[in-house]
Amino acid sequence: MEEDEVGDIMGVQEWKKMEKNSMTNGYREGFSAGNEEALQKGFDEGYSLGFMVSQYFSKLRGRLAVRAHLQDNENEKEVEERNTLLIQSEEKVINFIKENINQQSIT
Repeated sequence: MEEDEVGDIMGVQEWKKMEKNSMTNGYREGFSAGNEEALQKGFDEGYSLGFMVSQYFSKLRGRLAVRAHLQDNENEKEVEERNTLLIQSEEKVINFIKENINQQSIT
């Protein structure tokens, strides 16, 4: 074997090794970027949904508080019952959201 042939073989082997390393690194970078993008999208959607639900229940709590304040003849038991119903409603909505998010993550 001539020296040039050995050099050519070594060059081809080095090229294949560099090509393989480049593909592996490219895959890793692409995978990482895709994960970050998916995580950010999920966070943005969850944050938006959580904000809307929180805003809705905050307004509802405010309305109930004003109503209780304006109706002096309302007894504490009725206010407590209304607040209990509100808390139960909040829990139902939160559980519904969690169940749907979990189902979407699986599919």
